[in-house]
Amino acid sequence: MKRGIMLSCEDTTHLVVKKAYEKLSMWDRMRIFMHLSMCKYCSLFEKQNKFIDDQVAKLDDVTLSKLDQDTKEKILQDIKK
Repeated sequence: MKRGIMLSCEDTTHLVVKKAYEKLSMWDRMRIFMHLSMCKYCSLFEKQNKFIDDQVAKLDDVTLSKLDQDTKEKILQDIKK
C-alpha cells in the first residue's frame, strides 16, 4: 500500500475492512474519507460491508444461544475440514 494522499480502490476496500477490526491512524481515516467522497463504488462497498457485519453479529447472538453443544462442535469440525 502506497503512503501517498490518494488511495486506490483496492487499498480503500482493504482499509474499510480493516477498520471494522482495529483502530486506524488518523491519516488512514482521512485518506479513506477522501476516497469515499469521490468513489461511489467504494462507498457502496463500505455500506454493504457494514450491513453484512451487522447481520452476522445479530446472527451470532441469536444462533449461538439456540444451538446445543453437540451442534456447535459439529459446525466447528465442518469448518476445519
